[in-house]
Amino acid sequence: MKLFRKIAGTPEARTAHRKAKDELERVSRRDRDETDAYVAANQAVIDAEQDLPRWRRGPS
Repeated sequence: MKLFRKIAGTPEARTAHRKAKDELERVSRRDRDETDAYVAANQAVIDAEQDLPRWRRGPS
């Protein structure tokens, strides 16, 4: 099981990344400019990606 988590990332990390990407999409649809909310949501996605393997960081 540890090997799978190392390869795929933990379920918590995948969930956090999915939520951060959903929030970024919501903010992007609302604001067309790079507002503070957009920058914060984008940084949340970047931070969440750090806990995932490189191959999981792409578009999903």
